[in-house]
Amino acid sequence: MPTISTFYGIMIRMFYDDHVLAGRLPRRALAMALEWAASHQVELLEDWELCRQHKQPKQIQPLE
Repeated sequence: MPTISTFYGIMIRMFYDDHVLAGRLPRRALAMALEWAASHQVELLEDWELCRQHKQPKQIQPLE
């Protein structure tokens, strides 16, 4: 599984052809994941393009 970042026990993974959203996150974990995503938008778009091309996404720095 392509894990692109891990922080505070949260694993961020990116899949190109999987549109299933399942599960829940505690409010604090969701807030941290959204904060991380907001600060790494450019890198996330670059990784999305790599996934679209069926290439391995790059690691992104964790939330500090």
